[in-house]
Amino acid sequence: MSETAPHAAPPLATLLLAAAKRLGTSVLPFVVVILIWQFASLFFPRFLFPSLIDVFWRCSRYSSMGHVCGTCWRRSFGFWRGCWSSIVGGLLAC
Repeated sequence: MSETAPHAAPPLATLLLAAAKRLGTSVLPFVVVILIWQFASLFFPRFLFPSLIDVFWRCSRYSSMGHVCGTCWRRSFGFWRGCWSSIVGGLLAC
């Protein structure tokens, strides 16, 4: 009779390597785009390709809580307005 040994868990190094590969395949495209953008910002006018530092500071300046709350309110109002208009339009079409 052949007895099968219980399936041993893979070693930690194998798990870490697999996790690093998954992370690399998901992050690598973003890194490539960021590098291309930063390289382009050196050779093109700032209105076409601003540096990533300028973009970061501009986003941080406009991301105050008032702007975030206003955007959430407008999006939720637009969503509900669209739902109600679909309901009323469906009833009128009957």
